[in-house]
Amino acid sequence: MSHSRLLDACKSKHKDDMDALEGKCNDQIRKLKFAFATERALLTSAASNADTQARKTIENLERERDELFNSLREVQRRLSDPNELISGQDNLDNRNLPGHLESFVQDRSAHTA
Repeated sequence: MSHSRLLDACKSKHKDDMDALEGKCNDQIRKLKFAFATERALLTSAASNADTQARKTIENLERERDELFNSLREVQRRLSDPNELISGQDNLDNRNLPGHLESFVQDRSAHTA
């Protein structure tokens, strides 16, 4: 085999090896891109779900807060109205307190009993 044929054979083998290596690298790059895209989608979904759950929790807490404030206003109204206080002993009984305050009073009574 002449020197130029040997050199051509080496070049051809080197090119084939480089092409194969490039193909393997491209496959790995595609796999990594897919893995990163999948991970990004999962993280985005998890963050969105956590955000949605946090918003629902905040909305529930705000609704409960508003209900409690309304209950407190009703009790304040009753306590400030002389007719409410005079009309009977029953007015300040736990059964007549609005929902949240009634359960709050019952819970506190159970803890102190």
